[in-house]
Amino acid sequence: MDWEGAGLAPRGYDVAWCRFDLYLLHGRAIADEFAAHYERTTGVVLPDLSAWDRFAALWPAADIESWTGNYGPLGRPDLTPAELRRRHTAWLLMV
Repeated sequence: MDWEGAGLAPRGYDVAWCRFDLYLLHGRAIADEFAAHYERTTGVVLPDLSAWDRFAALWPAADIESWTGNYGPLGRPDLTPAELRRRHTAWLLMV
C-alpha cells in the first residue's frame, strides 16, 4: 500500500499502477494475470485499461531510473537504472 499517495481514483488507475509495477518486477505474463484475476474476482471489466496503462507508464517516464532504490530492498538488485529504462520503454511499446 502506498499510503503517501492514498486517495480515491478510478479502478483502472489503481490496476494499471499495479500492472506496471508487476511488469517491472516480473514481466508481462504476471501483469496480465493480475488484471485477468482482478476482473474475474470483482466481476468488473476494465475496458479502458490500456489507456490507464499508458498513463501509469508515462507518469514516471522522465525519472524511472530513480526507482532503482525501491527494488533493491525487495531483493531485486538486477533492476539497475539501465534495466528499468529498458523495461519501461518496452512496456510503453506494448501498451
